[in-house]
Amino acid sequence: MKKFISIALAIILALSVMPMAYALDLDFDFDVHMHSVSNSCSTEEGDQVIFLPLTKEILGEYERLGGGNFYLAEDIVLDYQLEIFNDANICLNGHTITSTREYNSGHAYSVIDPQGGTFSICDCKGNGEIISKNVGITARADVCNMYNIKITARSNGIYVSDGCTFNMYGGKIYSESIGVDASDENNTINLYSGIIGADYQAVYGSANNFGTEICKDLCHKNGFMGLIWKIVCFIYKLMGKNPECACGAVHY
Repeated sequence: MKKFISIALAIILALSVMPMAYALDLDFDFDVHMHSVSNSCSTEEGDQVIFLPLTKEILGEYERLGGGNFYLAEDIVLDYQLEIFNDANICLNGHTITSTREYNSGHAYSVIDPQGGTFSICDCKGNGEIISKNVGITARADVCNMYNIKITARSNGIYVSDGCTFNMYGGKIYSESIGVDASDENNTINLYSGIIGADYQAVYGSANNFGTEICKDLCHKNGFMGLIWKIVCFIYKLMGKNPECACGAVHY
């Protein structure tokens, strides 16, 4: 009975947003997407969240979302920082969000910038990813939860702002610089599982690590060890082995 009610609510939500989609002349193909916001993305009764589809066309030229539950219906490429206000849940649904903004050390542009309330991001398919030439996520929400997604960034994978509590429950973070930047004061970082790798420092600042693996693979080394790594990588490439590090860093 509860499952029937949940499906009925999903249909009602679909009907409520369809007129707006037609008014904006959008191709709208609604698919019921329901599961928990967790590593497992459980479909058990009582755990489900009803997600609405999110595409580049639906986002349009807007650079913000006002909160809610969304799943990616396609890969999305952004040339701006997506700001999210109020409570929000996003399921990557096996897709990627990629930022085309070039790295600029003077401007910490991120792919997603959640502000206020609780923000959670998960992936029900297991291969969803955030790719950034700068920062992956700037966590400015009161609480920011990461479940089973992959973040690849040139600058910080996650930047945890003042006053935010960041919880990593799984997934991978790889950065050419800092994996999780906890340098601001009055924030709380809880690392429960998953893996973090970085070429400079995996975690910068104070964090509570309850089980997240810090990648110590040779691919993150510099200097003489970095030279050794290049030789090892060349051999890997010839043998067709280990194209990607456990933390998500691409070896070759």
